[in-house]
Amino acid sequence: MIAERGTRDKLEKYFDTNRPLKITLLVEGSAVYDFCCFGVDKDEKLSDDRYMIFYNQLASPASEIIGATIPSGMEFSVKLDDLPQTIDKLVFTASIDGAGTMREISRHKISIGDKISAEFGGADFEQEKAITSLEIYRKGGIWRFNVVARGFNGGLDALLAFY
Repeated sequence: MIAERGTRDKLEKYFDTNRPLKITLLVEGSAVYDFCCFGVDKDEKLSDDRYMIFYNQLASPASEIIGATIPSGMEFSVKLDDLPQTIDKLVFTASIDGAGTMREISRHKISIGDKISAEFGGADFEQEKAITSLEIYRKGGIWRFNVVARGFNGGLDALLAFY
């Protein structure tokens, strides 16, 4: 399935959510990019720093989320059913480390397993230094996804302040 910005659906239509799910974020461009997964609570806050997965902390406490750096991006392996009930949403982000804006990227690709993908270019953004790429969230006990692909002008600092 080729998804567009704003696509929302139930993950169980495409995947067995009892099995690890692979999320891939890629950004191609001239800047240095950082990738992150925030595990947030019902108030959409990062109430437990151990559920912020990034280059300096590649796994959550019980390895429910594991990040791995890949060329031009990061892959996350997520065991949704193993996440604590306090984690209601996973927010996957990309940000620029240093100068530049997302308008200057040549490509941003989001993949959920091998069945769902979305792709964006610099023309899809303005002065953003960070992008909320994807959300995976619980609604009525069912895991769903939302292709967000929207940015923050302030970069990773703005994302941290928001969550």
